Amino acid sequence: MHGNYYSNSGRILFRHHPERMDSYHTLFWVVLAAEGFNTAIERLVNLVSPERNPIAGDVKDIAAGSVLICAIVAAIIGIIIFMPYVLAVLLCNMG
Repeated sequence: MHGNYYSNSGRILFRHHPERMDSYHTLFWVVLAAEGFNTAIERLVNLVSPERNPIAGDVKDIAAGSVLICAIVAAIIGIIIFMPYVLAVLLCNMG
């Protein structure tokens, strides 16, 4: 629930529009779900192939790469959401 705490803080500080906050929350849960799928895949691979196997390693790497892609996309969209507000705060404090 830390994501909700920080997003509520962001809502207070930056006065987000509800649709932007919905996008932010959705991305948070998508990344969390991707991490859950990655963990499930890794545990299943460990169960099926307890010995070292190059294909099993590839499967784990692909699952981890998918989580990384989700996190990068979430970060980019987060920057798009927050950047106008951060710039506004910085520009007001500089002048």
